[in-house]
Amino acid sequence: SLIYRNETLTDGGGLNTTGRLKLINSTVASTAIPSGRYGGAEVIATGLDSLSLFNSVLYGNKGNWGHYNGIHIFDGKLVAYNNYLRTANSSLKIERGEDNIFSDEDPFVDSANDDYRLVDTSPALGAGLASVDLDGETFHAPSTDIVGNDRPTPDSSSPDLGAYEN
Repeated sequence: SLIYRNETLTDGGGLNTTGRLKLINSTVASTAIPSGRYGGAEVIATGLDSLSLFNSVLYGNKGNWGHYNGIHIFDGKLVAYNNYLRTANSSLKIERGEDNIFSDEDPFVDSANDDYRLVDTSPALGAGLASVDLDGETFHAPSTDIVGNDRPTPDSSSPDLGAYEN
């Protein structure tokens, strides 16, 4: 999935969930909320393992008082494996997960012009997992990216993070 340039007048610029949500090899970028609201990219508002992130990129989402942030948890649990997130999200309480990259370096070719492919030097290249167990179920990275490119490329490598395979 690619969610970009979404703006809202309430919380959760890209997504606002009160139920379970799984994002696999997704990109949420350049979303926005007004000052005083929460969650530039996403808001979690449920007591469940409400957001499961796997091989995804959340970057450039403008939130509280103009600061760049991504996820705000009102109530709920974040499960995050192998994602690219802003350093502002490094303080998030991740219930289960590992190998997340926290960086303020723009990972995209040209986000100003909505090109959300990864640059050739991005640490998100080859940083994904082929599969992960979430909530007792095994989820696999998709075999193709958002435009139909084979994932992973080359075959014997690990998948890239986000919606596009480099």
